[in-house]
Amino acid sequence: MKKIDYFKEYDKISNDLFEQLKKEYFGLIDNARDWKIACNYFSETILNPQIGENGRKLMTLGTANTFTGDWYQSWQLNKSKGRPEIFNEMLVEIELTKRDETTMLLGEQAGLTAMSRFLSDESDKQNNLHAGNKSIENNKEYQSPINWKGTNETEFIQLIYALHEAGYLYNEERQITSLVWQMADAFNVRLGRNWQSNFSHSINNRKLGYEPKIFKDLKKYFIAYRDKLINKKKKN
Repeated sequence: MKKIDYFKEYDKISNDLFEQLKKEYFGLIDNARDWKIACNYFSETILNPQIGENGRKLMTLGTANTFTGDWYQSWQLNKSKGRPEIFNEMLVEIELTKRDETTMLLGEQAGLTAMSRFLSDESDKQNNLHAGNKSIENNKEYQSPINWKGTNETEFIQLIYALHEAGYLYNEERQITSLVWQMADAFNVRLGRNWQSNFSHSINNRKLGYEPKIFKDLKKYFIAYRDKLINKKKKN
């Protein structure tokens, strides 16, 4: 019986979706007066909802929540095998009735991730037209005196998204993507060009119920601060 090449199907789904999204993106950009607004609109109403839906479907299916990370690790640890071979070996370990859907969802995830990276590259090419995409050094008019001391870029983005979703933060554009850039400027955070795709991976490649470390730390240290004040008051 001939083996099914799951990687070939995965790669086709990924490339087809990427090309489709690029076509939609350029159609929107070509018809827009303001590139920045069109780009934000594409991210918020077309790309991000698809990323969220893909992540929910993968979580529900339950066969590939950590697949991408495990695949990359296996490839790094075995130089005698290529990525397609390792992909197929991992797929056949999944329940037969779920392999096709797993392949499809992983392909969609790869296409969406590629589009996120493409958008970041486009931002660089547009001569810093993206909201907030100005280097801290070149901003002669104003530089915030506030500095983010964290070393994990994704944790900063997780915090901004959480504050936005909870209704504590919003901007005039009412767009979370531009809000992240604006808050990065306010805290002197230099975002990498792949911050959107890295943020998506932090969600899609985790198990259900995953809680980012930054939220655990915030709770832990607030309680410690509260207890310190209470104990100080008791001593006085």
